[in-house]
Amino acid sequence: MKSPPAIIVSCAAPGLAVMRSLARAGISTVAATYVDGDAGNVSRSAHRRVSVPHAEKEESAFVEALRALAEELTTPVIFGTSDAALGSLSRNLDRLGATAIVACPSRDAVATMLDKTRTADLAQRCGVPFPRWSHATTPEATRRFTEEVAFPLLVKPA
Repeated sequence: MKSPPAIIVSCAAPGLAVMRSLARAGISTVAATYVDGDAGNVSRSAHRRVSVPHAEKEESAFVEALRALAEELTTPVIFGTSDAALGSLSRNLDRLGATAIVACPSRDAVATMLDKTRTADLAQRCGVPFPRWSHATTPEATRRFTEEVAFPLLVKPA
């Protein structure tokens, strides 16, 4: 039985890794990108390349472009490989599900995954250990947090 084709949405490093793995397994891949510099635009692993509207900035047009592509390909599997793509796919599972298999968890699961506060709250409720963290929005909040924790300390600018 032939595997369905795969649409990989957003083909930066994570998407490129997914596309290469699928192509090595003999699965036909389509790189669906909304960023000109995505590696999938030039990868030999992409059997086809299509430009789609941005997943967050033009969500309705993005979903419609994927739906039309899915109808053309006959029930492909869609993989979202960026936060923006996963968020949009999860919010539109009902619109895409009739024409494609969307490899994406539920809207609530994705929203939790993409929100660090919700993820930390869930981990705490489930007893999963995680490093202390803070979303400091002012220099004073940053100073207070650094006084509460020990070094070494990782700072990730937003």
